[in-house]
Amino acid sequence: MRRKTMPITTLIGVILLVSFVCIVLILVDNSGESSKNEGPALNLPATAPAIRATKIVSQPPETDYLTEIGLKTNAYKNRASGAWSCFSPYQELGSGFPLPNNLAYYLTGDGVGNISMMKVVLNINDHSREEEAKNALLHACRMLYQKAMRASLTEAVERTLLQGTSGEWPADSWTLSLTRDDWASGKGYELGFILQRRPACGL
Repeated sequence: MRRKTMPITTLIGVILLVSFVCIVLILVDNSGESSKNEGPALNLPATAPAIRATKIVSQPPETDYLTEIGLKTNAYKNRASGAWSCFSPYQELGSGFPLPNNLAYYLTGDGVGNISMMKVVLNINDHSREEEAKNALLHACRMLYQKAMRASLTEAVERTLLQGTSGEWPADSWTLSLTRDDWASGKGYELGFILQRRPACGL
């Protein structure tokens, strides 16, 4: 019986197919080795979280008005919805008991550095050093008013401040107010020296 032989074209096709399969297996194996050398894959989120834009403003010059007497404010920034502000640490005046008298400086404004309120606060805790504390407040207020308004405080304002009473005066486009808040405890009170920018006409 005559043995059947595979046609030459079929043989060539089989050889090519086997070669192709071997090449594919080699490539797959090399790919696996490469992945091992590169370390574990990063588990990245499908979408990156949105980055919230933060509005940054330069520090207004008013933040330094009382630096030379130790009332340097912290950063002027948005601390609440739409409210920009900064303030100094409380500066202790002497060593009163149970608490010393102290001063602080506050600013509020908008996001582009327009200051609308400047305030110096004196807390009277030690009545034995009350006069000394009021003189420290007067010194700070004179400095603030001179730098902010390019003018000196009137005698009426200074007298009212030293008396520890309230009052209000116009000051160009600002309003100057002296306030007093007696605490419910009866142990002390707060004096405030406030420069508040008046709204523009028609607003």
